[in-house]
Amino acid sequence: MIRDSGVAFGSLHFYADGKTSGLTAHRFGLVLEFHNSPEKLSTVIRYRVGKLDAISRNISWSSIRFSDIIGCNPAVAISNDGYVIVVYANQAYELGSHLYYRIGKIDPAGGRDQTIVWLTNAIYLGAGVHASIAMNSNNFIVMAHESATGDKRIYYEVGRLITVASSGNYHIRFDKWASDHDIGINPAIAMNDRNEVVAVRQLTNEPVVEYRRGIIFGSTIQLGQSRRYDDYAEYPAVALLNSGLVLEVNGTGQGVISRIGELSKVNAEEIEWSTPVKEFEMDFHAPALAISGDIPILSFDDGNSFVPKIYFTVGVAISKEGYVLVVGSNNSIKNGCGRRPSGSWGKPSPLD
Repeated sequence: MIRDSGVAFGSLHFYADGKTSGLTAHRFGLVLEFHNSPEKLSTVIRYRVGKLDAISRNISWSSIRFSDIIGCNPAVAISNDGYVIVVYANQAYELGSHLYYRIGKIDPAGGRDQTIVWLTNAIYLGAGVHASIAMNSNNFIVMAHESATGDKRIYYEVGRLITVASSGNYHIRFDKWASDHDIGINPAIAMNDRNEVVAVRQLTNEPVVEYRRGIIFGSTIQLGQSRRYDDYAEYPAVALLNSGLVLEVNGTGQGVISRIGELSKVNAEEIEWSTPVKEFEMDFHAPALAISGDIPILSFDDGNSFVPKIYFTVGVAISKEGYVLVVGSNNSIKNGCGRRPSGSWGKPSPLD
């Protein structure tokens, strides 16, 4: 059981104008952040390369680079040897939306002043929107996404990264598509090198979040039952360390909330959570989380509907060694690319 503590964040630092941030990190400290440009109807996806300095608890970022990807809501993952996967939708809205991905390569031991070498053009995945992706050192890939039919279903996929440099064959092999589902919105998924998986989502039309814990078995994810863990939350994000530490953040409509959990050693479907902690008094939408070694990384912004501004901050996970980086965007549908607003709250936060 972990002690009752959340995450201590540092000061916020301006990062860039933009929205719908996606984030990944390598264990060597390389950080990749993708986002849509801030214009209201923009589908231009840009990225920056960063280098984490664990001593100063800061990130040194490159200038903004254009990815040549046109789409919305980018999600990104990086392999041990530096293969980069970017998943994105062709539009912000779920009805009729389709998911695509591209694979690139970067030096994971390099610095910020490098660019991604793209190895593929856009590859079609299937119908869907608002994807979340994670990859581990075994080259397993897990993904969660909303359906494209408006039925509020969330699907979970598992696949493997295939790289055959001699023939230029780079792709993700999915054995199934849309193989398991929940009802909800704003999904996020995380995985560690033990092939353990944690998926979180918000329920439809209410500020309630639930999680499912599971493990990859063969070509499927075996997920346990859904468990509610917060009655006053939206836009959940999750990261999972090899130690079994789980980091979760969400918005309450009145601020940013964090909590630390640990995979139960008694119940294979349960996470033992600490008491949640309110971190910031500001709007919070559609975060992204990543891990560099045992350093968890997170995402959020100022909620500005006209010129959304991305910020980052580095903090310390209190109950375990590590640092936390926060980057993100307000992901509002009215800004063009973005995630669905969650509606009115109607209930006060119990943390007030």
